[in-house]
Amino acid sequence: MLQEPYSVSILIPVYQAEKYIERCVRSVCEQTYRQLEIIIVDDGSTDNSLPLINSVIEDYPQRQSQTHVMHNDANKGIATVRNMLLDAMTAPYFFFVDSDDWLESNAVELLVEKQIATGADIVTGQAYTNDHAVDKRYLRPEYKDKNAMITDMLLQPWHHELWARLVSSTVCNEYSIRFLDGIDQAEDWRFMPMLVWFAKALTGIDDKIYHYTLSDDSLCRKNRGGYELANFYSQDYKNYSALACFFKDKNKEYYSIVLENSSVKCARLLLLSCDNNCRETFYEYRKELFDHYKMFIKQRLGSKISILLHFPLSYYLVKCYIKICNR
Repeated sequence: MLQEPYSVSILIPVYQAEKYIERCVRSVCEQTYRQLEIIIVDDGSTDNSLPLINSVIEDYPQRQSQTHVMHNDANKGIATVRNMLLDAMTAPYFFFVDSDDWLESNAVELLVEKQIATGADIVTGQAYTNDHAVDKRYLRPEYKDKNAMITDMLLQPWHHELWARLVSSTVCNEYSIRFLDGIDQAEDWRFMPMLVWFAKALTGIDDKIYHYTLSDDSLCRKNRGGYELANFYSQDYKNYSALACFFKDKNKEYYSIVLENSSVKCARLLLLSCDNNCRETFYEYRKELFDHYKMFIKQRLGSKISILLHFPLSYYLVKCYIKICNR
């Protein structure tokens, strides 16, 4: 049996999760690792999530004193809830579990064992998707160093996830790493590169410890309408562009990657707002492009449309351009 030198905070954000929450909480309560602090925040759910949570906890007397359940009267959003969880934790290491996911019973034990052996600030495990179907996108690649890991996270979206990682609470708290309140989509795209930047040592295990539920109605898979799509891209852009501010005085390579990708996201928002008849939003993101990404406008949008953007009536000209291009 592994010696347990410290407790681990298991952080579970919950909203409208009655379909999955019982499986999730049971998998946490049945961990072979005994020293847990289980913190759950129900973000104003109107379904049966909260009663199910309380019912499951009653089945595990040994976990009741370790479990803290908070409930928001009104929905505050995932970023705010994640910050609440981080602010409430007291253990030296934490582990996020999404409410529709679940853990292998020895997940925490395996991660802690590796952390003790290596002294790492972040220990990453492997994940299943949709029970036992392994999705190669979620298999953790092996990085030769921290630079390779950050670069990979900044360039593509598949290995930025919060889940399946044991993380040092000290790193988060010492450097005040938190989520942007109100930015509730793609929130981990900003969080993880910052976390890895400050981490002194990183490692991983080959064991598959986490079951990630990729459902048809999840944010990353469902088809969005015009307004919903624009809102998703807007929050994605705000999260990602905030990384430019973070890396500007820290690393030129990362700053360049983030700046270029932010320009693409901003341009996409500009064209999407035009295509969806959002004139005010169009001019908002046109200003963003000119203020921050001039060097990328011609390169990314093409010379014709970049010239159109400079005209006073460019909103109507770009609409015509889009209509012509879509024929």
